[in-house]
Amino acid sequence: MMEVVKIFLLDLNPENGLSSTLQGILESSLNLDIQLRKESVRDCDPHLYNREFSNIISRFNPDVIFLVLSPIHLKQFSALIQSMGREPSELPIM
Repeated sequence: MMEVVKIFLLDLNPENGLSSTLQGILESSLNLDIQLRKESVRDCDPHLYNREFSNIISRFNPDVIFLVLSPIHLKQFSALIQSMGREPSELPIM
């Protein structure tokens, strides 16, 4: 029996459709048994999502996190990583 890989897909730029494409690729993999949780957020202020994302991550306990960022969010990347609630070295973030 294959081990389930838990993936959290956080889309902070849903307008471009990239997360849907990535989700399709992940779900179509024949070699992986995945449990995917996708969250799409528009106009997100880092102060608003710190607690929410930390709670989601601690409850879901993903093996890997995929981020879809807009150019604006690239500037706020370190605040976003800190909001994840774990040390970056503990959890792969792509």
